[in-house]
Amino acid sequence: MHDELLFEVEEAALPAAAALVRARMAAAGDELARARGGGGGPGGGLRVPLTVKLSAGRSWGELAPYEPSQGCARR
Repeated sequence: MHDELLFEVEEAALPAAAALVRARMAAAGDELARARGGGGGPGGGLRVPLTVKLSAGRSWGELAPYEPSQGCARR
């Protein structure tokens, strides 16, 4: 499965927003499993981890991989 979400964030808030989005998205499977009363993986979550890849840029054409610890992804 592949989904993309787009967030418009002030540049100064980008590291915190990226860290929050990654943490919440990675934990979504576990939260869903808990809401349903359990699951198949360790801790009651999904059997496979949810991988979250982040990109940042001023426009679609400028998107580049982004890690919250690296600062702004401007070119």
